[in-house]
Amino acid sequence: MKPYIAWCPGLDEDLDALQLVASSNVAGVETSGIDAMLRMQEAGVRVSLHNIVRSGVAMLGSEGFQEQFSDELLLAARSDAQTLGFHLPRRYSPERAGRVRSDIQFLNRLFPQKSIVAELQCVFSTGSPDAQKWHPGVTCDDELFHTRVHEVLVDASLLCDVSHLLVTASQFSSSVDACVAWCVAVLDSIDWRVEQLHVVVPSGPLEYVRDLHGVFDGSEWSEAVLLLCQKVLANSPVKTVTLEMYTGLSPREHVQVLIKQAELFRQRTEGF
Repeated sequence: MKPYIAWCPGLDEDLDALQLVASSNVAGVETSGIDAMLRMQEAGVRVSLHNIVRSGVAMLGSEGFQEQFSDELLLAARSDAQTLGFHLPRRYSPERAGRVRSDIQFLNRLFPQKSIVAELQCVFSTGSPDAQKWHPGVTCDDELFHTRVHEVLVDASLLCDVSHLLVTASQFSSSVDACVAWCVAVLDSIDWRVEQLHVVVPSGPLEYVRDLHGVFDGSEWSEAVLLLCQKVLANSPVKTVTLEMYTGLSPREHVQVLIKQAELFRQRTEGF
């Protein structure tokens, strides 16, 4: 599967960098900005959209989500990506849980040809480190969401950020291999309903690992990310993969690095 690469500042206005993307073997560029999307598509580059933030209301379930996003969402229809990704709130009330489901249903009506995906955020315990009891978006002892997660998300698929999961798993695991096993248990508990992958490499020792949007570097974490991606691709109906890697480089250099990263990813996940 050809992955999208992450946007970087200035990329959507750098015609040389955009031409490099268009002539390469990557799917395109993922961005949050509607204006950036329009400029890149005008330059012949395919675009994936994630967490549209132009109006400042980024999360499903936020008050006024449907009204404040109306213009952006209509323009988002012009994206050629198969998925549209959104963030979930990190704390729930019965009212907010209802708004999340309402917003997902609204998005499905607005985009009948696209999959609406909710990002599986870093997750936090609802009482124990048992992976079977962990769910997307929970950052407190929130039994409401623990018991209603499948009801709230019944109309959405999931976006899995493998680095987020691995960093969370590190809080309860004694090795990188154990982190991967913990992540597999989480994904099994949500029936592998993953339609989009965000691929980045965390860094640091197990007790201090952080999600720094790193590139593949041959480290133990790199191998863990690739192994987890293989498992997700083998078990889930993934439609979109994004290398959400930040380089800090100029647009052209950023694109050159991520084209190489995309080739490595394809080589290591081919056949899954």
